[in-house]
Amino acid sequence: MIRRPPRSTLFPYTTLFRSPDAQARQELELELRDRFGILPQPLEIFMAVLALKQFLSGAQALKADVYEDRLRVLWDEKQNAIAPEKLVPFLSAQKGNAKLIPPSSLELKLDMQLPTPRRLDAARLALGTLLTD
Repeated sequence: MIRRPPRSTLFPYTTLFRSPDAQARQELELELRDRFGILPQPLEIFMAVLALKQFLSGAQALKADVYEDRLRVLWDEKQNAIAPEKLVPFLSAQKGNAKLIPPSSLELKLDMQLPTPRRLDAARLALGTLLTD
């Protein structure tokens, strides 16, 4: 017999997953922190993954592979969310921590000094500098 976790255990995950946008997700996160205090690390990681997923969807990414130490993102060659003129300055600023992989992928090393949720947030913020204005 398979035992399922109580509904209260799954509530944060299912509600976060169904959040329509970043504002709704942030409001729920504040409510959870207010209600329960410090959140468990798996929930923190889940929220960071959802934020990254939502960002990449808006950035017209086709696919993203998240590894422990790096993030690889694939875009359609015809996308218009990433400004090509921002790529060279971005790569230069990353000091060897980012590289283009032809024809339309970018790999970004993650800061292993940071906890996983902050690592993913830092990658999201870094990639945000590539978006068209």
